[in-house]
Amino acid sequence: MRQAQFTQPRQSVGSPRASRFATRRWAGRAAPPPNPKVDGPMNLVITLIEAVFATIWFVLTLPFRLVFGLLSLIGRAAGVVVGLAFMVLGAALCAGPFLIIGAPLFLVGLFLTLRCLG
Repeated sequence: MRQAQFTQPRQSVGSPRASRFATRRWAGRAAPPPNPKVDGPMNLVITLIEAVFATIWFVLTLPFRLVFGLLSLIGRAAGVVVGLAFMVLGAALCAGPFLIIGAPLFLVGLFLTLRCLG
């Protein structure tokens, strides 16, 4: 069942290689001449070499990225725990006679928690 807003896709105006309807557009006509700057065999070789080096680099750096990401996560979690503890202690001190100590401690805990979460 078709939707009410269904329309046929328009053909693109750009190069025939950019369109998925290229075979339909160029049927019965001569194909454009190949562009040696884009369509040469060297482009394929260079693309394959780049893919190999990118894969090797990804595999070599993966353990380092995992370790540094884990350390960052542990640091953020520790910051959240300390910030929440400061907020609780600051709120408890604000309830008693130590308002002048409790309010800044609560704000420091709040800012630390927000910094570690965002």
